[in-house]
Amino acid sequence: MLVLASSGDTRLPSEVVGELVKKADGVPLFIEESTRMVVDLNAGLPPGMPFSATQSVPALILDLLTARLDRMGNAKRIAQIGGTIGREFPLKLLQAVLSHESMPFPGDDLLVQLGTLVRSGMLICLGDGDDSCYQFKHALMRDAAYGSLLERNRIRLHHVVASVISTQFRTLADSQPELLAFHFTEAGIYAEALRGWESAARKSISRSAHVEAISHVNSAIRVLARIPPDKNRDPIELRLQLLLATRLIAVDGYGADRVERVYARAMELATTLGDEAALMKVMLGLEGYHFMRGDFDKAHAIAVDAALIARNSADAIHQAQSKWAVANILMHRGDMEESVRQMDECRAECDRIEHRPGAVQDPGVMCLCYSAWALWQLGFPDQALERTSVVVARTEQLNHKFSMGEAYGFRAAVQHFRGENAAALDSAERAIAICEEGGFAVWLAHARLIHGRALAELGELASGLEEMRVAYDDWTRTGAVVTTPFYLALRAEGFALAERFDEGLDVLDQALAIVERSGERYYEAEIRRLHGQLIVRSAARAGTDRSAEAESWLIDAHKCARSRNLRSLVLRCATSLANLYRSQCRYRQAVEVLQPAYRSIKEGAGTRDVVAARELLERVQAERALH
Repeated sequence: MLVLASSGDTRLPSEVVGELVKKADGVPLFIEESTRMVVDLNAGLPPGMPFSATQSVPALILDLLTARLDRMGNAKRIAQIGGTIGREFPLKLLQAVLSHESMPFPGDDLLVQLGTLVRSGMLICLGDGDDSCYQFKHALMRDAAYGSLLERNRIRLHHVVASVISTQFRTLADSQPELLAFHFTEAGIYAEALRGWESAARKSISRSAHVEAISHVNSAIRVLARIPPDKNRDPIELRLQLLLATRLIAVDGYGADRVERVYARAMELATTLGDEAALMKVMLGLEGYHFMRGDFDKAHAIAVDAALIARNSADAIHQAQSKWAVANILMHRGDMEESVRQMDECRAECDRIEHRPGAVQDPGVMCLCYSAWALWQLGFPDQALERTSVVVARTEQLNHKFSMGEAYGFRAAVQHFRGENAAALDSAERAIAICEEGGFAVWLAHARLIHGRALAELGELASGLEEMRVAYDDWTRTGAVVTTPFYLALRAEGFALAERFDEGLDVLDQALAIVERSGERYYEAEIRRLHGQLIVRSAARAGTDRSAEAESWLIDAHKCARSRNLRSLVLRCATSLANLYRSQCRYRQAVEVLQPAYRSIKEGAGTRDVVAARELLERVQAERALH
């Protein structure tokens, strides 16, 4: 069909059509262009003369397009100039370039030649009159036109285009600094190119287009590599490497290999230059990398060193970031009470600091998110929910997309902890939408895990389990080890709902191995409790008695939660133990373990765990009275 459509009114013999299709190997552009060339080559044949063989058609698409350009006469020159500007170029810009005093060759009869290119199918005209714009129909067409230029002419043309845009098209230069940077780069004007690429990167950052920003920073670094080393080069590279690292964190995650490599180079530069402020940024970045990799000892050592340096720094944000880093490590190691205290101090300091929209993360937002999680574990479910509402409102007001994705994800987690899974689903969906738009790999994986867990709880087991599996793989693909025990626990709960107990026990074994290896103990009690729960349910289905084994796991979990004063987890452990004791008619022990745990929770009367504990306690007390 493409051959017939591209041949116009010319009827090609079936053997020629077959040869063209075979040669094109299914590439639409090749089919179109090779058909056009066959028609053109045979246009002057007398009636009845057979078409010449298609061997005259080049085998490669770029060669084919270049050959067609060569037959266009003066229109080829216009295509070359337009191709130098880009895939798309406004008529006014093309006219200004042609009239520039440094133009290396003329472009006569512009509108006539543009008409020729449009009729040939090389260009598409968008708009009318002076405001019209031309676009190469296919990117390869632009490549063919651009590639046919001699190198010296190409460099001179880029110089002209850069000069015209910077002096006559300031609106275009300001709105698309990457366009100007590209022309300066290709013209060999590297100082201007560097400024343009960095400006383009920061413009992308301002609208959370982090993938685009990474591309622009990498372009700047490649330009820098062409400049001979001198005293001014290293400071520029250091600034660019730090800018690149923060964008990579947003897109790839804190624990990604690329992040560590960039920070390693930045460390070399900062040390050589003796730049203490930059060194502080590198240390905090490396702390985040090692933290995400689950190396809390190394992360803590770096965070402490950074905090010591920050005390003598005039930059308040560095002081807050270093305090946040230490508090976060404390939380993940299981010291929730101290971590909340330190996070509250850090948050108070952050409230006095102006938010920096160009930063990847806001330490005040981080403190609110993680302290909300910690407060739930400490037995304050209402205060935890209130904090998530505060942090969501704060990030919406700041319009900081990365923080918004994080905040909604944490609200979803707290809502799930409280048993409010429909609300958790809504929050997770909001987080997913934000993170997908911004390309925030870490918080996207987190939101999808919570979303999948909520789906499973609401009855959509198959889709929920699959979403958690995929999201877990996405999380670990970022290089992250931290939080994997928690996510594996969520998956185990999903397996339990599906009565796939062996799979649940397998992922819990994985979680405990990570806990022991990394020292991430804030969810250890819950992992041990779930292990006991799944043993109880698995044995019940198999008709075996593994109650002693299950009790041992539950007692260990209860002790673990109590040792860290994690009242919400103590309540869950006590409820599981009380259920086991009740099944064995051990009513006194059931009351003794459950009653103090229930009374220790002073809020959240309507939350799932508190309601379940209250109802179980009432049943056990009634049954104890009967016996």
